[in-house]
Order: sequence, then structure tokens, then C-alpha cells
Amino acid sequence: MQAQVTAQTSLGVIWDVPATESNQTEQLQTFSEHGVQFLEIEASVSSNLQEELTSYPFEVMVRLSPAYLTINDTRDNRNELKETYFQSIESYRDFEALHSIGLLTNSMVQHPDFDPLFNPLLDSLRSASGTDLYFSHGEQWFYFSEPQQAFARQFYDLEFDEQDLISASGFLQSSGTNSPSAEIHFIHSQWLLQALNDYPEFSKSLLAYRTTGEWHLPLPEATPQALNINWLVLVLILLWISLALQFKYLPYIRPMMLRFFFAHRFFVDDILQYRERAAVGGSLLMLKHALFGGMVTYLTGRILLSEEGLTALLENYPLIAIAGNQYISLFFFAALLILITDLISIFWLYLPAKNLNHLSQVINLYAGSFYLDFILVTFMATSFLAGWSPILVLSLAAIFVLIWFLAYNLAAFNASTKMGQNRTTYLLLTIGLHTLVLILFLVVFFTQTDVLQVLKLALSL
Repeated sequence: MQAQVTAQTSLGVIWDVPATESNQTEQLQTFSEHGVQFLEIEASVSSNLQEELTSYPFEVMVRLSPAYLTINDTRDNRNELKETYFQSIESYRDFEALHSIGLLTNSMVQHPDFDPLFNPLLDSLRSASGTDLYFSHGEQWFYFSEPQQAFARQFYDLEFDEQDLISASGFLQSSGTNSPSAEIHFIHSQWLLQALNDYPEFSKSLLAYRTTGEWHLPLPEATPQALNINWLVLVLILLWISLALQFKYLPYIRPMMLRFFFAHRFFVDDILQYRERAAVGGSLLMLKHALFGGMVTYLTGRILLSEEGLTALLENYPLIAIAGNQYISLFFFAALLILITDLISIFWLYLPAKNLNHLSQVINLYAGSFYLDFILVTFMATSFLAGWSPILVLSLAAIFVLIWFLAYNLAAFNASTKMGQNRTTYLLLTIGLHTLVLILFLVVFFTQTDVLQVLKLALSL
């Protein structure tokens, strides 16, 4: 199995600069020997490193911080940005190997308000730098002078695996069709160095490519992947097993669930008259609801956010990054938030209810709707893992949120059935106030331009 492509682009490396000078020199020699023509560095380049880079035939591109700027970030920090940019440009004034300077990484450059805001600063930077200025968006890079035509693109993988070679060759082969204007193809240094070390044929192919201009790479045979149980499947299995164990060891659960869905009036009477006293089943159901909510958020994030989009979101809201810069952070954050919200809802329902003397009554009234989570999220995860329509998955996520919202209102309505003249007051304090809080939240959310801009940026990458 072999991949071949005629040379149309230059090879570039996004270089993670090592800490020691000996490692820097070793890697630079490796890059030079294998025909790398462009280096991009995402950190400040010391004067010593500038001097060493000048002794190699590289054209060096320096990408400046910060990244993931919104319109408000740019407007509010315009003076700080200007000072940072000018200081950096001044430090590279005598850098002979400098090819261009990157100013914006995955920022809101496509927003119609961005150009009028940034162009005055850009004009002054052009005059001061005397070199090309560029920005990146997603996996493509553009000169400010030609913002519609990408001059470079990157292979996004950071950690090498032999099976990556197939997609890497496809990345090179696509240059002639999908992105004919991209003159430079960048690979991350970590991936490249590991590929050269682990797959000698890749090194030979790069050396031949350097001299002949043709790309021939013997690709590894596709190997059957070992059985890999997705963590979503594992969590789902555990949740279903836990439900089965509840049915076995908590015998009141099954009839109570059936009454909730098929004899709801009798279910409510049993709770209000305190014939159903145990809160264990309802409490466990609330915990599972939080886990299901985390899964829904994770699946929604996987559909709507690219890896760069996720990074943009977590850079702006680091509290979400419970497990680092990974999609699973969305799961943990959402599960924790939902659990806290459910606890608040329980006390919100209980405190104004003068006819309810036990917290378990509210828990059982509130949690009953969450049995639907098992079917809904299982179907949602199956749809996602099977590659079915993303619209179907997102629609199921919307239904999950709707059920969650209605669960509170249904519990409040059921709790009020025996209140007599206090019923109206209770409904106003619960359903009325709950609806008002939701409306206020949506109004604040859609008028908070900072939040909306971060979301638009994350979704655009």
C-alpha cells in the first residue's frame, strides 16, 4: 500500500521549543535534514535562539499571544494588545530568518465588527514591522493582505500513531484539490519527531521528497482495532445495571414507577399521604439524572465543537475545564451543575409547602420523570456512536432539557393538589417564580455579549 503525491507545497513544522539548547540544536538539525523549510514558533524567541536559527535555511514564523480573542476582548484590551504587539515586533527587528508574524489565533476575525475595530492597529503594525502579518482560523492560515486565500494549513494530530500515516498522506495528497492555494503544510514537531523515530520509512520518504520532489510513502497495513469499549457505553451499562439492582433490592421502586406513568393520580396520593416514605430510590434517580445530563452535554459538545472550538471555550471559561482541555470536562462540569441545581429545586419545592412534612415526599415527586432519561439518553448515545444524523442527537438533547424543566413544574403542581386555599400562593412561589427565573436567565444570557461572542467563536472554529 503506497501513497504518492507530486510536490506542490513546502513542508513546515510547528515547533515546541525544547528547554535545553542541546535538544534545540538536535531537533533543528533533524528538521533541516528532512527538508523542512518553515518553522512556526508559538513562544517568544530569545536572542540566542534567533542567532542559531539564522544559521539554518529555515524561514521562521512567530505567532504572538493572546489567542481566542472576541470582539469585546479586542475592544477592551486594545491598548494592551498594541503595547504587546509592538514590543514583540521590536524584539524581532534584527531577526534575519523572520518570514512573518502571526497576530491572531482563532479569534473573531470573521465578525463584521472586527475589521473596523482592528484595522487601525493593523495599519500601524504593518508600518512598524516591515514584514508580512498573518492570522489563523481553524486549520488554515491567512495573510491579512489576502484574507480570503489560505497560504498554509496544518495536520492537526499531536501524538503519533502508525495509523496516522494514512491520514497524513491524505493530508498531503489533498493539496492539489481541496486547498490548491495553501503553499505550506505544517505538522506539529512532536508528531513529526515521533513519526521519524517510530516509522523509519517516513524518514526515508521525507529525504526522497526533499531531493526528487515526489512523495512516496509505504503505508502500514490497516490493522483491526482492538476491542475498545467507549466510556459512554460503559457508563450507560453501569446505570442500567444500577436500575436493575434497585428493582431487585428496593421492591417498592417498580410499582412506584408504574404508578407514576400509568396511574399518576394514585402515585401523587401515595406520596402526599406519606404511604411511600423511602427517599433512597428518588435520591439515586437524581444522581443518575446528573450523570445523564453530563452525557447529554458531552454529546452535544462533540457535535457542535471542534477541538479548537473546545479550546476556545475552555480558555475563556477555565472553570469548565475540570478534567483539562478535553471534551470529558463538559461531562463533569454539567453533571456537577445539574446535581447542584436539582438540590436547589428540592428545597425550593419543600420550603413553601406547608402540607409536606418530609423531604422524601418532594424528592419522590420531583425525581419520577427522570426514569425517561434511561431511554432518551441511551437512544441519544446510540445515535451518536452509530453516526446517525446530528440533528437527531441535538433534538434528543433538547427533549432532555425540556423534561428536566417540566419535572420541576409537574412536581410543584402535584404537591399543591391538597393545599386548599394556599395552593395559588404555592404555585406562584414555585412554578411562577421558576418560570420567571428561567425567563430572566435567558434575557441575561442573550444580552451578555461576552458569553455570546465566546460561543460564536467556539462554534465557528
